[in-house]
Amino acid sequence: MTTKDVQNFQNVKMKCGLEIHQRLDTKKLFCECYCDANKEVNEKHIQIHRKLRASSGELGKTDVAVTFEANANKTYEYNCGEKTSCLVEMDEEPPFQINQESLKTCLEIAKTLNAKIANEIHIMRKTIVDGSTVSGFQRTSLVAVNGKIHVNSKPIGILSVCLEEESAKIIERGESKRTAYGLDRLGIPLIEIATAPDITTPEMAKIVAEELGDILRNSGKVQRGLGTIRQDVNISIEGGDRIEIKGCQDLNAIENLIKNEVTRQVKLIEIRDKLKERKVKPEAKVLDVTKVFESTASKLISTNIAGGAKVMAVKLAGFCGLLGIEIQPAFRFGKELGDYAKASAGVTGVIHSDEPLEKFGISEDEKKNLRELLNCTAEDAFVICIETEYTGKKALEVVVNRALQAMNGVPRETRKAEGEITRFMRPLAGSARMYPETDALPQVIKTSDLANLREIETPEQKIKRYMEKGLNHELADRMAGHPKFQLFEKIVQTTKCDAATAAVTLLETLTALRREGVTTDEISDEKIVEILTEYGERTIAKAGIAALLRLIPLQSEKSVNKIIAENKLQKLEGEMLRKLVLENNGNIAEIMKKYKANIDPALLSQAINDLKAAGKIQM
Repeated sequence: MTTKDVQNFQNVKMKCGLEIHQRLDTKKLFCECYCDANKEVNEKHIQIHRKLRASSGELGKTDVAVTFEANANKTYEYNCGEKTSCLVEMDEEPPFQINQESLKTCLEIAKTLNAKIANEIHIMRKTIVDGSTVSGFQRTSLVAVNGKIHVNSKPIGILSVCLEEESAKIIERGESKRTAYGLDRLGIPLIEIATAPDITTPEMAKIVAEELGDILRNSGKVQRGLGTIRQDVNISIEGGDRIEIKGCQDLNAIENLIKNEVTRQVKLIEIRDKLKERKVKPEAKVLDVTKVFESTASKLISTNIAGGAKVMAVKLAGFCGLLGIEIQPAFRFGKELGDYAKASAGVTGVIHSDEPLEKFGISEDEKKNLRELLNCTAEDAFVICIETEYTGKKALEVVVNRALQAMNGVPRETRKAEGEITRFMRPLAGSARMYPETDALPQVIKTSDLANLREIETPEQKIKRYMEKGLNHELADRMAGHPKFQLFEKIVQTTKCDAATAAVTLLETLTALRREGVTTDEISDEKIVEILTEYGERTIAKAGIAALLRLIPLQSEKSVNKIIAENKLQKLEGEMLRKLVLENNGNIAEIMKKYKANIDPALLSQAINDLKAAGKIQM
């Protein structure tokens, strides 16, 4: 397989599975705390600090990913708000009973995905020591397995549906050994849907993610906004290995993300084949080469040496020219080695011989002397790290280990999405990090519980139902996927406003006003319901809806009725409208100029025609 194959995606055999993570709009999973990390909450904060250590799983083994994170030996700082976190998040109090609303929503989604629901929900601890949990573990529960959906007539298996805690969010990255987290997000209920590796093209991955996202949104129980849903992508190609990509939040980027990851794996296989041809093996001997740079003109190196750093270096036998190979757009193999060093040893980066060393102020003589000291041949590369002797040696040992992995092609690892490319995070985790939660009882799922579960609508079913309410297909399609679809349904169910006017108000009128500069975010759902209630009761004209919406942000403390009265926005019809037509001798332009917000044009035309037929106005 070559890079040309990747560009066409015709000869690439790939397998891909998705893990969809969606936050629920309920209280937190194991306490009663406020649960919307996207909204600012003005409250007092306290801080706690933790160091996290690796612990073994249920079978007594310690997971490789857990060991990797623990070896970083970092200190974590946590900001704890009084409304958004409590002693449960701080790991100072046992968890409450699992949130029943969250569990019911998860069961309904599992039913919709045709998954087999467990008789008992057992809560497990998943060891995580990257700082995103105070306790060093995340609580997670397997709810259902072996589901299936159909996307473009192709069956896509659903391996599992889980209910788990959301992690804490990073609010500040300090020096290399310190990271600050906020606990407002920690513990928010999160549904995880894992598909089977039935996805065979990047385009199909996007379609499957959209389909699952629609099902989740149609539950009416999920949070909306950036970061509330994200996709992890598991992908492998023929001759490669499984890679997990964390945190793809932009569906529009998922196709190129997968294409770039496939390209990366193909390039790594090409590098493997070249190394096999050269029959070489990197040396693991890290040397202190500071003396080469005693009189250096490089400000980067001289400043660090003056601060007590050393210049450490290692030879990579047979790697000349390979570190400069672009394995992703604007991302070379040498940078991949640097990412390993950053993640493992906390260094800011490394410098390698396949990049232009003059940009770091390294002279040709220094480069020559360095190659001689390392005993490099023309086929050899080298990597240097400017750090303390201990840290620099540790970082370069990691670089050598990654170079050794290159001789086998694609290493199993977890990577993070960064735009449309991926970056190394840690080795791929396994089952060794799981063990039972000892502070929470299992949740028994009764037959009566399952009988009362609703099945969530598909997008097609929802569009059909909206069309039956009077929307055309375009409006129905747009409204079905809109964040305010529940508000639309409330308006239609509780007021006399017709469905088309409700949809146009939410989809178009508010958007137009936002473009005018109206602060529509300050218009509450309750005010919108009040306005459309008045419209349904014929108190205001259709044009009065926009007029009222413009006024709400400026007079939010007043009731809608009071704003109507004070601004004379009452609808004019019947005798009042005929009187107005007579006073203006049927001049439509003059009437609409003065009373546009008070009049429905159809009623005005009818009044004019009636009075004209009766001979009461001359036109």
